[in-house]
Amino acid sequence: MTIRRPVPPYRKSYLAYFQAEQVKALLQEWDRIEETDPRILAYILGAISYDSADFTRSSEDFSYSAVSQLPRKWRDRIEKNNADLAAANKPPVGLDALLNHPKELANFVLGYEGNPFGNQVGTGDGWLFRPRGMYQLVGREQYQEARNQMQEIGELAGLDLLTLPDALRDAKISAKVAFAHFRLHPYQNRTLFELLKDPSKDWIAVRALQTDMEHGPPDRERVNARSQMFLGCIEEALHPTQLKTLQSKFYGSE
Repeated sequence: MTIRRPVPPYRKSYLAYFQAEQVKALLQEWDRIEETDPRILAYILGAISYDSADFTRSSEDFSYSAVSQLPRKWRDRIEKNNADLAAANKPPVGLDALLNHPKELANFVLGYEGNPFGNQVGTGDGWLFRPRGMYQLVGREQYQEARNQMQEIGELAGLDLLTLPDALRDAKISAKVAFAHFRLHPYQNRTLFELLKDPSKDWIAVRALQTDMEHGPPDRERVNARSQMFLGCIEEALHPTQLKTLQSKFYGSE
């Protein structure tokens, strides 16, 4: 008798070519660094796959033609910004000026007064430094940090991400930037690599500290589940004769 187990949707689908290229770039970058702990690689793949919608999203284009298409976070920000404008006796910005106007929308939701992204108001920074890459950089501050990290580790010489932010569409460049962030960006004075090596912190606890990405309880659980799946894949590849095959593990066996 074959026992069928519930399987999350992302475990049922195959990767398209462009998705596989993203994964390939990440694995190639992993092979280049001096680290061998499979739990770290599993978490990186799990977190990035979640944040990039299964390696399909490399840039936010802000092309929305209806309110129903707007993600909740952008609708909330439009409402908040218009409330702030009204409080300052300034006219609100209508949706007709934002829908089908990607640059205007990006600048309104990312380049407002007091934004946390380091974007300068009225300069077009919201559009220029919109979310890009497998690890979604957003805002002048994060692009600046990524450029500094590349200089620190001696990678991508001559590439200025502040001048050429669209370079993050390239899978290899995006993978280098993602790994640099995991290796160098501090969360509570420790990098993600250091946190992932801490036996007192599981993947859920690490994701909770990743405050520059979605890190609420549901996000933590989903990243944890994906990381567990990727760890199974890695262990199967490293020890194919010692474990059940992934097919029998996830789809049942006779």
